[in-house]
Amino acid sequence: MSTVRWSFDLLSPEAQSAALLLSVYSGHFNEQTVSKLLLNQNHVAILEELINSSILNVESINEEAEFWFFETVRSSLKAILGKEEEYESAMSALLQFCISRFDEIESNPNLSGTAKAREHIAGIENTLNCLEFATQQPNFNQGAAQLAINAQRVVTLLNDPRLSACLKKFFEWPDQNVPPALRAHIGCELTHSLANHGEVEKQFEILRRCLNLAEGDLEATVNVRHCLSNCHKVTGEYHKAIEEMEWVIERTSPNDHSSMANRLYRQGLNYGCLNDRNNTFKYFSEALPHARKAKDTNVTIRLLFDLGSEYANLKRGDEAIACFVEAEVLCETVGSRKLEGLTRWQHGDALLDLDQPKEALEQLKQSIELVYEGNFPAAEKWIFIKAAEAATRCGYPEIAAKLIGKGAHVRESENRVLAVYEQTYVDDLKIVLDKALGAEKLMRLQLEGIHAEWSSLWQEFALIPSN
Repeated sequence: MSTVRWSFDLLSPEAQSAALLLSVYSGHFNEQTVSKLLLNQNHVAILEELINSSILNVESINEEAEFWFFETVRSSLKAILGKEEEYESAMSALLQFCISRFDEIESNPNLSGTAKAREHIAGIENTLNCLEFATQQPNFNQGAAQLAINAQRVVTLLNDPRLSACLKKFFEWPDQNVPPALRAHIGCELTHSLANHGEVEKQFEILRRCLNLAEGDLEATVNVRHCLSNCHKVTGEYHKAIEEMEWVIERTSPNDHSSMANRLYRQGLNYGCLNDRNNTFKYFSEALPHARKAKDTNVTIRLLFDLGSEYANLKRGDEAIACFVEAEVLCETVGSRKLEGLTRWQHGDALLDLDQPKEALEQLKQSIELVYEGNFPAAEKWIFIKAAEAATRCGYPEIAAKLIGKGAHVRESENRVLAVYEQTYVDDLKIVLDKALGAEKLMRLQLEGIHAEWSSLWQEFALIPSN
């Protein structure tokens, strides 16, 4: 600290101010970032002075210089910043930079949806830091609130609790001058952040309030009813989910390819829960071209693996496998363990429909590994059914019984009811398991599964030979 302070005191006033401002920026940055943070200043001369003083590091990569502080230096500068009472000014500048940077990425026609997401994720630490700062200020900042909404929409894969906390503070802000429609949009994104935590009643409570807030604003109302459809699906009210989503789709522009892809896909999932395979296939097929036009790789992957399952159900094996192969290639371009895990789960499901249980077993084993690596253990609540089916058909009914017991119990305890098709699979499996094990042993193994940890059950599953 004393060495940094000594070097800092030798800087010009302009370089001192710049060093303190840049110290709130997390990670490496380039000259363009510096020019935007140091508005109306000779940033080139300032950078040279900071580098020559050994406060700032520089490295040229691909003809573009990158700058960064050693963390000890940055921490010391931030400590000085606090003492000089310039922290609020520096964080306000960072917030404005993050807002403008988000808009710049989204408006770039040369970036695909995946590339945009990568750019946003690369700067997420700075986004979260300045959002936390904004929620601690006395006045509501509409720009920061909109940034929180946008951030939730593009970085949902990260599932960062800090973003949820910021959304909650913005939604509950006591200022009555907060625009109602904006508060409704914030509430919708807050419910998305709660979606994988079993807080369905809390989501409904927020959305009922949002529906009142959105009154008179079509865009906000569409957003709220989209979220309500998702919640009705979770609680097993599939006809209500379909009704809400149909209302939403009718009010979505066909030229809004991103929204259409997402909403048609959601409607396909709703029909899938009722085991209405014709409508499921119809909506997935309609959604895929929109996802491709939107260059939304994540939704394209999901549609491909769900369509693959539908083709397998129709015994159209070549078309099913083609969907999974394309989805798995796209997963590699995105680098998402979560999506690859979900793809291999669906691939395993399809292979079971195509009477290839050993091949399905291998895909499901990889699926479990990948969703853990992708920090998405919530997928266990879906994968357990197909894992149990694969285990049964490969001659290991004991682990299948434990998985059925555990999975059904967890879903019931979280009020996440089994979809119609899932319940059908479970009921059919129990008939097979009852014949293989006997009613008493089946009941005992299900109870054993209920009290076991998921991790131990998956370890048993992984030991099943697949050859």
